[in-house]
Amino acid sequence: LQWVVDHLLDMDACEGAEVYPTMDGVLHIDVWQRHPVMRVHLAGGTDHYLDGMGRRMDLDAHHTPHIPVMHVKRETQATMGYRFVKATSSDPFWNALTDQLSMNDKGELVLHPRLAGHEIVLGDDTDIEHKKRNLLAFYRAQVERGNLRNYKRIDLTYRDQVIAQRYP
Repeated sequence: LQWVVDHLLDMDACEGAEVYPTMDGVLHIDVWQRHPVMRVHLAGGTDHYLDGMGRRMDLDAHHTPHIPVMHVKRETQATMGYRFVKATSSDPFWNALTDQLSMNDKGELVLHPRLAGHEIVLGDDTDIEHKKRNLLAFYRAQVERGNLRNYKRIDLTYRDQVIAQRYP
C-alpha cells in the first residue's frame, strides 16, 4: 500500500494521498489535487504554474486552467505577482480584471487587464483595497465621459492619486 501512496505522491499534481483497506476488503484510495493559481511565463525559459502554496507545478498537456499569467525575466520576480493573485483571489473585481501581470524595469508590478488598451501600474502588492478604490473611482469618472480607451497607462503607485497617461 505504501508503494501506491508513494507512486501517487510522485505525480506533480498530487497534493496528498491515502490508501487503506476496510474490514470488508474494500481498498480506498483518496487523492488530493494541487490547484494552480498563476502561470509563470519566464522569458527564455519554460512556463510553469504556482499552486496555492506558491510551489512550482509543471504545465499539464491536457488541461489549461483559466488563471492569470505573470511575464517575468527572472523567476524571483514572480513572487510579487503571486502575492497579488493570492490577496485578490476572492475579490470579484480583481478577478474580472486580472488577465496578465508583468514587472517593469523599476521593479513595479504591472497589471494588463482584460479591458484592452491600457496597463495599470500597481507598484507593489500592498494596500490592494485602497488601490482598488482609486481605480474604481477613476473608471467610473471615465466611463461617464466615455473616454476610457483614451488612456494607455494608469498609475496607482501613489497613495491618494491616480495618474493616467493618455495616448498621444
